Amino acid sequence: MKSGKISARNESSRTDFLLLLALFVSFRLLTLFLLKPGGFIRDWSDFDTYLGIAQLSDFGLYPYLHFWLEWPPIVPWLMVGAYRLSLLIPVWGEDPRLWFVTILGTVFVLFEAGNFWLIFRLARRLLTDRADVLRVLAMYALLFPPVYAMLGFFDGVALFFILLSLDLLLANRFKWAGVAAAAGALVKLTPIVTAGVAAWLIWHRLKPNWRQVVRGWLGYGAALLGSLAVLLSPFLLTAPQWLVTHGRAVLGRSSWETVWAVLEGYFGYGQLMGDRLNPAETAFAVHPASLPWLWISLAFAAIYLLAFFARPKDLSPRRVLAFGGLTIVLFLLYSKGYSPQFLVLVLPFIILLMPNWAGVGYALALTALNVLEQPVYFVMLPDAHWLLSAVVGLRFAVFVALAVEFWGRVSGFRFRSVVSGQPMINQFHASRFTYHVLRISNLRAVFLTVVFLWMAALLPRAAGEYWNFQASRNSFVEGRFLAAAAGDDNPALVIAAPHFYQKEYAFLHDKYRMKIVDSNNFPIMGVPNPPTVDDAIRGEPYAWVLAQKQELVVRNLGDMGKVVTKYQRFDSDYYELQLVDFAGAGIAPPLLAAADNGIELAAATVKKEKSALTVQLFWHATGQLATLASMAVPHDFTVFTQLLAADGSYIAGHDSPPNNGYAPTGSWQENDLIFDPHTIKLPADLPPGDYRLVAGMYDASGTRLPFFAPDGSPLPDAAILVQTVHLP
Repeated sequence: MKSGKISARNESSRTDFLLLLALFVSFRLLTLFLLKPGGFIRDWSDFDTYLGIAQLSDFGLYPYLHFWLEWPPIVPWLMVGAYRLSLLIPVWGEDPRLWFVTILGTVFVLFEAGNFWLIFRLARRLLTDRADVLRVLAMYALLFPPVYAMLGFFDGVALFFILLSLDLLLANRFKWAGVAAAAGALVKLTPIVTAGVAAWLIWHRLKPNWRQVVRGWLGYGAALLGSLAVLLSPFLLTAPQWLVTHGRAVLGRSSWETVWAVLEGYFGYGQLMGDRLNPAETAFAVHPASLPWLWISLAFAAIYLLAFFARPKDLSPRRVLAFGGLTIVLFLLYSKGYSPQFLVLVLPFIILLMPNWAGVGYALALTALNVLEQPVYFVMLPDAHWLLSAVVGLRFAVFVALAVEFWGRVSGFRFRSVVSGQPMINQFHASRFTYHVLRISNLRAVFLTVVFLWMAALLPRAAGEYWNFQASRNSFVEGRFLAAAAGDDNPALVIAAPHFYQKEYAFLHDKYRMKIVDSNNFPIMGVPNPPTVDDAIRGEPYAWVLAQKQELVVRNLGDMGKVVTKYQRFDSDYYELQLVDFAGAGIAPPLLAAADNGIELAAATVKKEKSALTVQLFWHATGQLATLASMAVPHDFTVFTQLLAADGSYIAGHDSPPNNGYAPTGSWQENDLIFDPHTIKLPADLPPGDYRLVAGMYDASGTRLPFFAPDGSPLPDAAILVQTVHLP
């Protein structure tokens, strides 16, 4: 009778698994086919790199036969196979990557299904309650990082061989575990660390019988090394030099996205330099190593050996899996490099050993750190090195906490109440109030709360830098100019260009009363009787108006009021910006200084960044520009920007033709608006104080172009005072 109940329970468990597996696989297949891996932020993944590698086969070049890579051979050959199959299907014109990504991605989905199956098997070894097993499967199915990794990377394939090796070890099939570790090592090197788990299990199971321990190690090692030799034989027999170069590349590459990289002053992503068609290549490093890697390696080896030889409470599946998790986490802590997709190697251990709020907390904390790293840092804030430093520091702390968690499960030490255990309360004779406070405290919860609070504290600064970064790279010169020229009277800005309105609203809405109107070329769809320019300017004494040059809006403004001045982007006929006086208000255009030849400095901005000043000048070519052609001196001028001390002495500066030579003055046309950025490097020993930032122009002979103030008075030394800058 009892046997029948167990059989029914197992059958029900298998049914639950198959139902979840069907949903799991279909969700990932449809995600692969219908969603872009970068979402709205960036449509990019390593599939682009994989396609480039596979396309070399068009020229008869194949991995490890004609070139080396940073990855072992198995997946690169899967790339080639997927590409050759994709060539048999007509290309989808909207995206030629479609069939290649679909074929190779489907292979990754199959391995993900294998991961799901192995997690189910491991969960059944650890947990007796069917509901707990289903919870583990549901947690893995709902985690975001495995889906993200599957859409652009092959770390899920490496995870499959890690889990398979551990499952085989728990089944006492050590030789097959060695085969799985070897196959995994030829996908990515990480699965080879499961050999440490095998050696640990053999040691603690068979000691003190040294002969059996050595026999067990030799049997596993023979299976591992023999499988490596067999799988690598096609390349060892044909072109072994490429495998040798691959090994040198792995050992010679630089650190990235880890505390080690931050300590070495590198804030980029993982790269490997060198000519992949050269088997003698040695220049792999992106940056030189400055850390004592020998001592770091010895320190981590000592830590692992201490954990290895320490006696576990028992050799139950939970202890073995916990030691596997400890091995993976210590490897990631030691590793020179880290990429966000590596997280998938850790998550199964978290949810298998902590299928509760603690596991969810760790998983979400690491997921949030991944998002802050990619895409927030690498795509949205690539210059915010402080953000990457904070992310890798927090991740290092979380990995250390996980290492302690896993070791606690190996040794049998329970983190019940380092601050809330009854024995500790009795020892210190705490009051009843203190007892209740400490009783609800939990060291793990406190740690995770601190991690989340630290991440939350990063957001305001990150938001500010995102604002500044987007403002600095905004492509609309007119928008930058309007922001620089804005006064205090909050004038109307009438826009007949929806795209401009959307891009510039965040930067201009507090400086102008922005009004979007019907555009001749792009009417406001779905809006009955959309507002017109007449509606927008009604009651306005004056307004700025921006539209495409060919639009009726722009052509008819002269009939509505007096056009004070016009601006059009240099070397472009797309937009025209006009300042129009509708009520005889006598409004004057923005102006810092003007020259007799028709060149005006209309506006400027100055921003201190690190050890430099970023200066943005906005030159305007007026109707008098025709006199440039008749000047006795050449009419291509160089712009100077200078930082001067209070006594007028030169401190630093930057000279270049307008817009770094892309907008020479000799090519300016009437009404052109020229964006002209300059970066002034500041001396390291510059004392604090007030400094004058000036600008101007000079010709080929060094003679400065005379400029005049708005009231007509000549400026001393032909230098325009842009701003008085206070430097702390």
